[in-house]
Amino acid sequence: MPNFPVAPNAASTFPASPDTPNSAYDPIIGSAVRNIQNFYGGYTGPSSLTNVVSQSYPDELANTTLTATAGTVFASLFTLAAGTIITNISVINASTTTSTPTHQWAGLATFATTSKVLVVSSDQTTTAISADTVQTFVLTAPYTIPTSGLYYVFFCIAGTTGPTVAAATSLGSHGRGNVAPFNSGPCATGQTSVLTVGSTFTQPTAAAALPLFYLN
Repeated sequence: MPNFPVAPNAASTFPASPDTPNSAYDPIIGSAVRNIQNFYGGYTGPSSLTNVVSQSYPDELANTTLTATAGTVFASLFTLAAGTIITNISVINASTTTSTPTHQWAGLATFATTSKVLVVSSDQTTTAISADTVQTFVLTAPYTIPTSGLYYVFFCIAGTTGPTVAAATSLGSHGRGNVAPFNSGPCATGQTSVLTVGSTFTQPTAAAALPLFYLN
């Protein structure tokens, strides 16, 4: 394949806002990128979130929910670019809230033969989050992605029963949904304390609905 030069002004603000057609990309792919952006319409997430740098998928695909079993870590694979700074991880509660929450946190982990916890949020403990509300986990310190590639984004809410969160349809229990690695699913169970940075991260053991995560 020819090695075409990238336009000297190549840059992108998408998905925060659509790029100006043909000015931000190599002209050879500019039209295709513009059409993708027009189809998805740019960032349409919650107005309470600003400077979103990545999300699981377009909001329009969050047409179901995930029942977040209390005390179970749920993780999803993300492709993140080197240099991306992440301060918060957010999900959206659906119709069912957590019953008597006790511990709540989120974080990032590597995707590797043996995954490791990279960064976590503080424990929100007993803070109750209403239905149909954004729940944001603030990382203990902003984290800069060191290398472009795959990472796990995860969260865990402990309590009597967990909430439902906005999600996309699961891959199912057969076919791709039954072949590791799972792009989204439950990990460690029975958790009552925040995972330790540097500790081994248990990867998803089955497919589940993919939560609508926002990173900013």
